[in-house]
Amino acid sequence: MRVLRFLLALVAAFVVYVTLTRVFPSAARATDVFGLVLVYFAMSSGSAGGLLFGMAAGLVHDLASSSPLGLNGFAGTLAGYFVARVALQIESTQLSVVGVFFALGVAVEEAARALLVFLFVDAANPSDPLWVGARVLTSGALGLALVILRRRLSGRLERWRQMRRVRMRLGDSS
Repeated sequence: MRVLRFLLALVAAFVVYVTLTRVFPSAARATDVFGLVLVYFAMSSGSAGGLLFGMAAGLVHDLASSSPLGLNGFAGTLAGYFVARVALQIESTQLSVVGVFFALGVAVEEAARALLVFLFVDAANPSDPLWVGARVLTSGALGLALVILRRRLSGRLERWRQMRRVRMRLGDSS
């Protein structure tokens, strides 16, 4: 079930990324939707899960963008592993910690991507630090908003289930 959710999140990230690049190119540069998916799933998985989720999110990012195949895949793998390892050491239920996890995970992914571009692709054309900072900050804020939204929806779903059980019991006794 978790893998299915991850795949659905990747498809949603792909659609959002393609839409943003066509409609709002600046917003696409300032947002790392694949990084959000990567960090979200790597935070609650072990090291191997972080590696796999990061690699898959990065490879889909490579397919959606014009970057060389494997560049974002490798950066995502490193970021996924890092986030998963840190999440195992630190309790990540507080909302402030969750926002930092998202920002830190995307920062690690951006640093790995910048290093790979410098070493293998184009040393004369590094990433603009202003856009990197924007991606890190927006990812932290959007990731925090995503977790808050998920918690609220989970709470409402649980209340609905409890009310349904109560109604079913009352219906059975009549």
